[in-house]
Amino acid sequence: MRFEDEFVKHKVLDAIGDLYLLGHPLIGAFAGYKSGHALNNALLRALLADEQAWEFVTFGKAEEAPNFLRLQLQAA
Repeated sequence: MRFEDEFVKHKVLDAIGDLYLLGHPLIGAFAGYKSGHALNNALLRALLADEQAWEFVTFGKAEEAPNFLRLQLQAA
């Protein structure tokens, strides 16, 4: 191991990768306890199955978007 918390970092990167499979930028919060690929996948399936649980948001100008989305909007 290169870092004392390497397992934690790996879990966080796994969760980010799993949520990336949504195919759209995600504005929200994620908290997982002993989550893994199967649980993260079940989360996305449940989220997509309930249309009341999400909405697509568009921004007229990049300046209106949250900071972390601005680079994606400017590149598009």
